[in-house]
Amino acid sequence: MIIDKYIFPFFSGDEFSCLWRGCARARRPFNARYKLLIHMRVHSGHKPNRCHHPGCGKAFSRLENLKIHVRSHTGERPYACPAPHCRKAFSNSSDRAKHQRTHFNARPYACGAVGCGKRYTDPSSLRKHVKCHPHAAAPRACLAPARAPRPPPGPAASPAKLATLRCIRDKLAVPRLQRL
Repeated sequence: MIIDKYIFPFFSGDEFSCLWRGCARARRPFNARYKLLIHMRVHSGHKPNRCHHPGCGKAFSRLENLKIHVRSHTGERPYACPAPHCRKAFSNSSDRAKHQRTHFNARPYACGAVGCGKRYTDPSSLRKHVKCHPHAAAPRACLAPARAPRPPPGPAASPAKLATLRCIRDKLAVPRLQRL
């Protein structure tokens, strides 16, 4: 594979670092070779995962992004909102997470314009709102936390769900490479 010739020189012991000039990761290492491989696609533009839906042909560097995209053709929405009486479902977990904040009145993104005080559940809504303050210093006046607060704890997870989460965690664990 062509990207392999760019990855092997970046291997150092059990660390995989991107040495691409100007890379935003600033040589912070990945803990597995496959993560570096996927990251290198950002620089190379390699998109091996193609949509085979008739008339589409979009390509993605990550398989997960292709899977989410295919749901736009199939209409599949496997991520249902767990809130009682809410029947919304989403094609990806991040959209569901954004939606869930509406149930908990968590509005972590605040407008920084003097005297405004409006708050939003997601940064895109805040960016749209800021445009109504032409006198404000636009995005820099907006205050957003580094991380949105977690919703209040709900009922305890069922044993079956915990078992599933453990299984996923174990499958995602990648053994570190041994030095020869």
